[in-house]
Amino acid sequence: MTHDGDALRTRRRFRPNPFAVVAALLGAAAFAAALALKSVQVGRAPADYYGMLSWLAPEIGLAPLAALLGLVAVILATGARDLCSAVIGLLGCGLATAGLVIALTHAPPNAMDLNRRCSRNVKTIATALTMYEADHGALPPAANWTQALGEYVHDHAVWMEPLTGRPGYALNAAIAGRRSGSFAADSARMVAVFESDRGANAAGGPELLPRRPRHYGGDYFAFADGGVRLVFGLYQKDEQFPPSASLMEERGLTWNPHAPPAMTPGADQRARGR
Repeated sequence: MTHDGDALRTRRRFRPNPFAVVAALLGAAAFAAALALKSVQVGRAPADYYGMLSWLAPEIGLAPLAALLGLVAVILATGARDLCSAVIGLLGCGLATAGLVIALTHAPPNAMDLNRRCSRNVKTIATALTMYEADHGALPPAANWTQALGEYVHDHAVWMEPLTGRPGYALNAAIAGRRSGSFAADSARMVAVFESDRGANAAGGPELLPRRPRHYGGDYFAFADGGVRLVFGLYQKDEQFPPSASLMEERGLTWNPHAPPAMTPGADQRARGR
């Protein structure tokens, strides 16, 4: 009986404090999440980083709690002379602190910088379209249009969407091979180039738009007059993809070069009064 009682007391003596166990688990999760984000940032596109951030941010956010629980476990273990719980608590506190240091000191992709770079890319492509038309009398054909603009776009990185690191722009096929002066539609609303996730030399209509907006809920568009604009509000809940024609018209987007120019509110009222 005495031997069994001694064994029972020995097992109880090495049972870790719950605070220490929770601190160790949360600290390990925070440390692993910080390392995962760091590795993604180094070797992959910013879109992958932000995608993993939505999953791993909660683990990193629990790091302060892990550090606090670790300290509580160490204090309690010291009072109870429980070396096992103290070591586990210190381990959890250390991992949590290391995870916080990694998360706070690494430089994540700058969303504003990516936004500006994409805007410059679209503007460069729009300028190349204008130069091509001036030299050839018409816009490039839909097939291999990026190669056709090669002599006007000297930096290959222009074709790469900064967020995804892949070819990310498409030509409105309805205007390919045409002269911009022949458009019936308002050139300031006539879509020329837009963001897409269909790869290189993509040419088509709104069905090629990204399934999700890339820049704060919007995407960049270049128009037949050379203007570039970030368009919001195309992606609304409970609406089929691609966005409806009426919604795109409300956002100032025209895809058909034969469409009549959109009337301003004042012009519409004068036309009705006649």
